[in-house]
Amino acid sequence: MVVASLSLHYFTWTATRKTVNELLRVFDRRGLLICRLNSVDDHNYGSSGYPEIERNLYDVRGTPQRSFSRGDIHDLFRDSWQLVNIEQKSIDRYEKEKVVWEFGASKS
Repeated sequence: MVVASLSLHYFTWTATRKTVNELLRVFDRRGLLICRLNSVDDHNYGSSGYPEIERNLYDVRGTPQRSFSRGDIHDLFRDSWQLVNIEQKSIDRYEKEKVVWEFGASKS
């Protein structure tokens, strides 16, 4: 099992895809990825108002930060992955509401 909680959003799309493909390579059929990603609907802690580096990747005070749509997640995990229980949620981890995607993914 791999847990990736708000950790896959610092990279270009190419690097993010490469990371997900590497996880797929090392997983066996019983492997499970538990994932939480920034949502494009997070306007409190997301990338709203920052310069765009590439689609949905922004320069947030010198640090790249990506936000994901449902379509981005399906695209990222389309090859040989099965998504489990994908949900957009609000979490109370911060001072203001933070909107994230939570899901599981297994090798199909």
